[in-house]
Amino acid sequence: DRPTEMALVSKLVELDIYDYRASLLMAVGGGTTGLPTTEGQDMMLDQVMAIDPDGHEIRQRILHPLVDLKEKNQRQRMDILTALVATRREKYKEKQALRGIEANQDTAANKFSDLASKLEKFREAKVVEDDDE
Repeated sequence: DRPTEMALVSKLVELDIYDYRASLLMAVGGGTTGLPTTEGQDMMLDQVMAIDPDGHEIRQRILHPLVDLKEKNQRQRMDILTALVATRREKYKEKQALRGIEANQDTAANKFSDLASKLEKFREAKVVEDDDE
């Protein structure tokens, strides 16, 4: 019935699933995702930046990439919710505008009808005056 709203709601569900999966991956660690493994429940990762001449890894602490994904999903989610509200707001405005047009048309029709009846009464009064003369 409302394909635009259904598409927006479907995208919201998809983003919620992505967010849930990202949260699970962050909780249990990288595993086979290609991300560096952690002990889980860690928003920071140790990433190998280089290997020194002795063969030791030089690591740097970075923010977990899934945190960025979750933030991006949250921004998309807010944009979709804004669009969903805007869609409904526009439909409400359309209904209100149509109601206003119908009310104005009804008022105009009533005024026209009143004018027509007054004109008819005036003509009848004019005919009576002409007959008396």
